[in-house]
Amino acid sequence: MTERHPIDRLTDRIVGPATVAPSDPVRWAAEALGVRYWSAQETIVRALQEHRHVAVKAAHAVGKSKVAAAVMAWWIAGTGRPLGQSFAISTAPTSTQLSAVVWRELGRCHRDGRLPGRITGGAVPTWTIDGEIVAMGRKPQDLTDVEAAASAFQGVHARYPLAVIDEAGGCPAWVFDAVEAVTTSDASRTLAIGNPTSPASRFAEICAPGSGWHVLTIPAMSTPAFTGERVDPALLDMLVSPRWVEERRERWGESSPLWKSRVLAQFPDASDDALIDPAHIEAAQARSLTPTGPINFGVDVARSGGDCSVVYRLQGGRLRRTHSRQGADLMETSGTVAKLLHEGGVDASAIVDTIGVGAGVYDRLAEQGANVVPFNASERATDPARFKNARAEAFWRLRELLREGALDLDPEDDELAGELVSLKWGVDSSGRIQIGSKSELTRSPDNADAAALAIGVGEIAVPVVFAAQEDPLKGLDHGVRPLGNSLTGDLLDRPM
Repeated sequence: MTERHPIDRLTDRIVGPATVAPSDPVRWAAEALGVRYWSAQETIVRALQEHRHVAVKAAHAVGKSKVAAAVMAWWIAGTGRPLGQSFAISTAPTSTQLSAVVWRELGRCHRDGRLPGRITGGAVPTWTIDGEIVAMGRKPQDLTDVEAAASAFQGVHARYPLAVIDEAGGCPAWVFDAVEAVTTSDASRTLAIGNPTSPASRFAEICAPGSGWHVLTIPAMSTPAFTGERVDPALLDMLVSPRWVEERRERWGESSPLWKSRVLAQFPDASDDALIDPAHIEAAQARSLTPTGPINFGVDVARSGGDCSVVYRLQGGRLRRTHSRQGADLMETSGTVAKLLHEGGVDASAIVDTIGVGAGVYDRLAEQGANVVPFNASERATDPARFKNARAEAFWRLRELLREGALDLDPEDDELAGELVSLKWGVDSSGRIQIGSKSELTRSPDNADAAALAIGVGEIAVPVVFAAQEDPLKGLDHGVRPLGNSLTGDLLDRPM
């Protein structure tokens, strides 16, 4: 006879035998929801049966949100416990991640399984059965601190609480503290799952040996497309593919922090000289800002070789690539920028890199009366006591805006993300901030250069909209440090 799990035995002691016997979560998902897990997903579910706290380091597109939603559905509708005995709460860094990922999947589970009650969306998604809330989604900004988070969880007085922390690398430490404070009984469960982007996060701490969490790792190469595991073709189409992995190998390189986190499902090594924390990039990719106000374009010009002429568009903190062309002549690039400026309206402007061939594009646009501003990266910074040159000042402003939650990046723009995480910084002999040479990189950071130009510095700095009310970085401390220099604190604390 199969030994019953302690949760089921505890149910019998507290509320008596359920009218419906507690089910096997894997079999229930298949029979009730039509969800058939692949092997790693099943491992997650089984781990939750045996361990109170489960952390999953996952590569890109391995089905982590699907399994999290199905587990929530089983916890509420598949265990056979009477109404009010079970409660599930989930959180994610932003409302978009909360409602458009796990709760979207939960809605599908509810529909496909014809589960009881009603699920409502919005900023605070809920699942109600007979007028009682049985599951809720809350983002960190709703909870504000440990006490508010604990209160939101404890208010339901459930004997069997389940907490799901999605995109766990972007959640503040106090969210983990609050969840752990109210999931202390043997009957509670916590699932923290996400890409391991930042070694400075609480997610990294709980994934370290000795944390008390049961930790699972799901790299891209363990998925069915690589191993040959037989799964439903529809599921296979939704998982990471070998083509995607090879494309990222070419774009990022195997030494990139993004390769390590999103492909190998490992935390990148902490680097004192990394300009931008990968977690800040991921948070910006999850952020959604309204593109209002004046438009500015950053133009990085190339003429031949493997480099591309690239244009980025900035409006209200929303930064997007609008043009990338390899081998374009200067007149073609000039015409492209002129067209973009015309479409952007009378307030649109462009900052053009005038080192080398970029000077020709600037001269042509200026001759036509276009609203363009020259930028020479090697020239004197507007704050020469702090920055070695204009390039260092521009990239530092980009870094700080990402840290402050003021930028919205395209989640599909892997080229920009890969280039940003590859940038290094330090200080020169005079204690001024400098950015690593392009010659030290595996490829020219054309996208990053154009993005920094779009933001501008000094007198040509473009105003951006800060997003404190929806900032996935609230409560995080992902600050990087420069080469162990004693001036670090002063440099980080000084305003731009």
